[in-house]
Amino acid sequence: MQEAGPKGCVLIESQEQEIRCVEQSLLDVVRWTQVYVPAHTWDRPDEVLGRVRAGLQHAREEAQGRPVVAEVVIEHTRTGHNSWPANCTPWKCGVRDVARDMGQLCINNVLVIESVARARAVASSTRGVLHNGFSRGIG
Repeated sequence: MQEAGPKGCVLIESQEQEIRCVEQSLLDVVRWTQVYVPAHTWDRPDEVLGRVRAGLQHAREEAQGRPVVAEVVIEHTRTGHNSWPANCTPWKCGVRDVARDMGQLCINNVLVIESVARARAVASSTRGVLHNGFSRGIG
């Protein structure tokens, strides 16, 4: 989401090539935002959804009374036998249920992604070497 946060304009009043007043005005009627929630394999679902609720509540406060449209990103680590389920539907439903109870809040998207650190660990354990964004095989 590239258009998150407040949107508005700056009004500049000038007279005889001299700036007299600079005023910032917010014009958005809906606030778009992204809520990032870290999660770990040992977290219980209610703990993760509690962090989602806290993030959405913070977004509502920042919106200063405007309705909020949010994209929620849950980033998790997947390690060993304690891996997260491949099916993300329960997480998406849980996030939407949390939002439904809060009012003036719409969930645009829910992304459940694997941690970048984990992806890097997997890449380094393969037979390739990452060099300047390119992968080369090892003899």
